[in-house]
Amino acid sequence: MTSFKTKYPNKLGKFLLLLVPHFLFQTFIANAQFTDWKANWIWTSQKGPNNTWVDIRKKIHLDSQPSTAIARIAAENKYWLFINDSLVVNDGGLEVRPDLNNTYYDEIDLAPFLHAGENIICALVWHKGGPECYTQRMLADGGFLFDMQLTGTKPQRVVSDKTWKIRVDSAFLRGAFRYKYNVTGSILFSNDPFGGDPTAGVEKAGYHKPAGSTGPWIRCARENETFTLSQPSDVAYGNSEEPLKQWNDNKWLAYPVTFDARIGNSDWHQLSFDDSEWSFASEKGVPPVAPWNQLKHRTIPFFKDHGLKPFLNEAAFPTHITKDTVIVGKLALNIQGTPYLKVKAPAGVNIRMTLNDFYYQDYITREGLQAFECLAWQNSSQHKVEYHFTNVTDEVEIIELKFRQTSYNTEFIGSFHSNDENLNTLWEKCRNTSLVCMRDYFYDCPDRERGQWWGDVSEQILYSFYLYDQESTKMAKKAYRELMYTQKEDGSLYTTAPGKAFNLPDQNIAAVALFWKYYLYTGDKALIEELYPYAKKFVQKCASTANEDGMLILEKSAGWNLWNWIDWGNNRDVQDGSANTICNAMYIHLLSSMINIAEVIGKTSDINYYEALRQKVQANFDRYFWRPEGYVFGNKDGIQSEVIDDRSNAWAVIANMVGPDKKEKVLEVLKTKYNASPYQEMYVELAMIELDATETLHRIRNRFSEMISSWSSTLWEEFPAKNSNNHAWSAGPVYLLGGYYLGIKPIKPGYLEFEFMPNPGDLTSISGSVPSPQGKITAGIEVAENGQPIAQHIIVPNNSVCIMGIPKSIGKDNISLENIRVNSKKFLKKRKAFAKKGVQFYEETDAYIKFKLLPGDWSFSVNNPKGK
Repeated sequence: MTSFKTKYPNKLGKFLLLLVPHFLFQTFIANAQFTDWKANWIWTSQKGPNNTWVDIRKKIHLDSQPSTAIARIAAENKYWLFINDSLVVNDGGLEVRPDLNNTYYDEIDLAPFLHAGENIICALVWHKGGPECYTQRMLADGGFLFDMQLTGTKPQRVVSDKTWKIRVDSAFLRGAFRYKYNVTGSILFSNDPFGGDPTAGVEKAGYHKPAGSTGPWIRCARENETFTLSQPSDVAYGNSEEPLKQWNDNKWLAYPVTFDARIGNSDWHQLSFDDSEWSFASEKGVPPVAPWNQLKHRTIPFFKDHGLKPFLNEAAFPTHITKDTVIVGKLALNIQGTPYLKVKAPAGVNIRMTLNDFYYQDYITREGLQAFECLAWQNSSQHKVEYHFTNVTDEVEIIELKFRQTSYNTEFIGSFHSNDENLNTLWEKCRNTSLVCMRDYFYDCPDRERGQWWGDVSEQILYSFYLYDQESTKMAKKAYRELMYTQKEDGSLYTTAPGKAFNLPDQNIAAVALFWKYYLYTGDKALIEELYPYAKKFVQKCASTANEDGMLILEKSAGWNLWNWIDWGNNRDVQDGSANTICNAMYIHLLSSMINIAEVIGKTSDINYYEALRQKVQANFDRYFWRPEGYVFGNKDGIQSEVIDDRSNAWAVIANMVGPDKKEKVLEVLKTKYNASPYQEMYVELAMIELDATETLHRIRNRFSEMISSWSSTLWEEFPAKNSNNHAWSAGPVYLLGGYYLGIKPIKPGYLEFEFMPNPGDLTSISGSVPSPQGKITAGIEVAENGQPIAQHIIVPNNSVCIMGIPKSIGKDNISLENIRVNSKKFLKKRKAFAKKGVQFYEETDAYIKFKLLPGDWSFSVNNPKGK
């Protein structure tokens, strides 16, 4: 049984190290949304305020240990749940909403943590509130809800109500500051004296209190004002109300956590703690009640704990420090998690822990031996954790510095290996990038932005099918619901849904067009039936922007509310009022997807509608966009753009608009023009593979060369290797390498039938594993340096059928059935026997000799044409 340690400082300042079975941290997935709510939302008598930490307690008596204790829990916004002094939910709740109005709830069976007699239920709740961000949308109202149904004991229901005890936890300090200690005389409250800007883009102020005091900060000056202190004082410069900004914008809600161990009681989650001076909770209403409204099950698992681990350079850490010091702990990878420390220190030492440029957390020591682990996760963009020790007035003993990786709860199933080590490294960096860019929801990047941008998400969903077990599909399903359930009245979509900040039509088209592939890879017919009306409404919105020729016309830009973006990169010619090549090719792709979906779910009357739209665009596509040199970027008022770029030509291929007479010219464009950013690069390479797999490998190697050789374990936002070094849209090669070079893709929904059509290009060896709903698929192909012989291997999981192709393009001589052996025996000589075992000849095309394979372990080899 897998287990891991939980955490929270007890009254001795040490962490509780409790072994808790790993499976208990999985969400209890209900078959339907729960609606029989009896619990009240509870909070203090106040509405908020923003960035407040609250402790909540309830003692209960049980006649016996329950058989089950299904607890449904919601919080505005995050919570840590303790049962009988054990931390059983770490980082509970989600930082997004299911739509524009409602709220997620968690579900877990707490029976293993309860016993006969007295029990104590405690929750630490972090209410964030504050500005609306790209994807996160918080409320001004703090709240906590707990509704537990028990079997095998009495009482059979435990609910949050006005009998629960509550207090604001004063050990958590509000605000974002830079500090100076034991200051005398006059002090200027501005950026330079304090070593930088603590809250960029926000009005700041100066604060003071007597040196060493645990009392409240007293505001004494505005930004850039000087204040004269009457006694030795600690001073702070910053803002007590506003979160940190990322590039002068609230992209995600980043309140730094400051925990002052000198204040309050840290043993409050123990049964014996005296809460007689605490207040009773105020009831805020039984669901559904505003502002939380309907409660929706989170559907994704609780986060995975990888255990508390030492840093790579632990042996180099000092054992004692006597002055302000920075200690850097090195990590192997860019990962999510929480720093930990154990020290013996005087009171008042500030230990600031940072993992990247966009966030930090502070711990202020009490006197003596103590341990602390951060509550809010960060990601280690630069493979390190910095511990900044300041106000070191006496010796500090460094006992332990460690790191706990946490992540979305899924397992890696997919793998890839080839004879090209650079491609192998690229695949590994793609995998690392994918994991660090998903948690509560999909992120474009986990440090700067944490936005669920659907340009990124469309690719994240695709390449996740080549990496993870089926738990990752739950994230894709949740994301699609968040996108569709926030749809605007006119049918358009929010590109960072469930946030309302952006509308990028091109990214939205890509998102909805992907819906068919989601179905192919998962077999999840129920979701496409559920969301089909929203997808159709979106198509109708797109169609409303078309001209008389059926071509989509870019509407007038309206800032973030309508941003005709298309891509970063260069060589763009985005013009309001133009017919854009990429958008119209995407539109064809979208309509093709909708035709497939309508056929599957029986919406046959809609097929003619989609087909008529598609035919009109197809009929006019080349007239608008083609010229002898290639496809142009767009056409406005009948005048073609002068720009010919890789993106436009790639999307023409994907939309099946490139006939044989144009392929050579389009391939030349894709070989010579490097305009796309990593976002559109995946589509460029996807199109190019259809034209020339070897030339596509040359492009991949060239475009990603600096990212491959970079120190970063994750991939960068822009070529060659710049801006964010953990950007989701750069991990597209996982999809290409697994789906097109290894060549494994579903034919029938849910991999009931799939293809193994390797296309090695100039590679001589490819092998890997691909997850599927039917089980892991393992496959590979080997080619000798001289092109002969060739060998292929495939393990077909139960309940699947594989259509496998042996590529005829490999080798100097033609490959035929006469040359093929199956499990070391000539196929033609044993054809009938093989048919009984599950191997049948399927067909021969210009590119492949194909076989139909039933579940099993199959090896194929090709002798030279002489049959030797």
